[in-house]
Amino acid sequence: MSPPDGSNLLDPEEFTAPEVVIRGDLGAGSMTLRPPKGSGVKLRRRAPGEAKGTRKENDAYDTDPAVALTCMYWLSAHVAPDARQILDPTAGTGPFIYAAQNVYPLAAIAAVDLHPECEKACMASGARVFWPGDALTIPGKTIAAADLIVTNPPFTLADPLARHFYAHMRPGAVLAFLLNVTFIGSENRWADGTDPGFPEIGLFKIAPPTYVVPIQPRPQFLDVNSKGEKASSSIECALFVWVKGEAGESFEKGRIPHAGGALIPNEPIRWKKEGR
Repeated sequence: MSPPDGSNLLDPEEFTAPEVVIRGDLGAGSMTLRPPKGSGVKLRRRAPGEAKGTRKENDAYDTDPAVALTCMYWLSAHVAPDARQILDPTAGTGPFIYAAQNVYPLAAIAAVDLHPECEKACMASGARVFWPGDALTIPGKTIAAADLIVTNPPFTLADPLARHFYAHMRPGAVLAFLLNVTFIGSENRWADGTDPGFPEIGLFKIAPPTYVVPIQPRPQFLDVNSKGEKASSSIECALFVWVKGEAGESFEKGRIPHAGGALIPNEPIRWKKEGR
């Protein structure tokens, strides 16, 4: 895929850096840093299936690099073989940046994260550029320049982030979110606008995922407990993948036409735990 009209993620005249905003409801999807004091970032409510006391500030769970790398290989093999411009909009410490750099060594990789402290880790992981800011403020022309947008987003903001990116992606571009499988069961995401209780049309009606790919074994997300000790929890996850295509059109030769709903492949994404 080539960028439209010469748009380039790395061109400062083409890329409009997102506004730097500290929000109480947005954080890095894969970082271990705590939010700065006075930032207004508050503890979140637990997501479905999470045990009491395991919810982390900012939805900040560090993705195992082996999981990120295996997901990136799957994307390269099935939906984004020729990605040349890659964006991680909630990059955190950069596990998906590192994976992208290894799978797509010739690609231009851009990282965005709410916290400027993440810049060093992202650049060391292989990002060519880093911008601190709110992923929901990334401009449409920046999104349209990306062939592949991939991240582990904050669970509570995954829905509005998917809407924002999908609306501005060009046909053929790919969006991939690593998410808890409970994301698929939320009633409001299936709303058709006829129920007064859910007046907004749901994400899965506007933009049904092209693939929902289970991750096996369950990924372990790294954390630090209240005593400062490293801890991890296994969570049932899947890679939610959207391939942007115009309604009623099939994708390129060799891809499965979008039939209005997600395909669950007959093989999951398999990663290997360290030491096994």
